[in-house]
Amino acid sequence: MSLEHARRATWRKRVASALIALVLSGVGVLALAGPAAAAPGDCPSGYTCSYSGYNYGNDAWQQPSTHKFANCVDVMAIGWRSYGDVISSTFNNGRSQNSYLYRGEKKKGTYLFVARGSGFGNVGSFNDDIESGYFDTTRNSVGSALCQ
Repeated sequence: MSLEHARRATWRKRVASALIALVLSGVGVLALAGPAAAAPGDCPSGYTCSYSGYNYGNDAWQQPSTHKFANCVDVMAIGWRSYGDVISSTFNNGRSQNSYLYRGEKKKGTYLFVARGSGFGNVGSFNDDIESGYFDTTRNSVGSALCQ
C-alpha cells in the first residue's frame, strides 16, 4: 500500500467517524426533545400569563402574583400595582392567536412574539423590560377600553 493510499484511507475513516458522530448527536437531541410545552397550572385557556420568576414561577419579593390578560393590556398592572419591568417568563395559552409583549406601554418599542401554545421560561433580553401585551386581533386596539 502506498503512502498516498494510506493517507486517503485515514482521511476517509476520520470523515466517516465525524459523520457518524454528527448523526448520533442529532439523534440524541431528537430523543431528548419532549412533547409540546404544557401551560403552567395557573394560566387559564385563552390567556397570556406572565411571571416575575423564571420557568413560570413568581419571585416572593416581587408581588403581585401572575399577570394574565385575555385580549390586550396597555399597561401591565394588577390593580394599583405595576407589573411592568418585572416579567422574567411568559406563556401564551390563547385559544387561536399569537401574543406580542412590548417593551413599552401602549405597544411602544420592540416586541417579543409568543406563539399560541408556547412560552419562554426565560424571556432573555426582554427580562424585566415588558410593559404591554396584545393578541393578534387586538394589536390595533391600543388606547381602547378593551386594553385598559
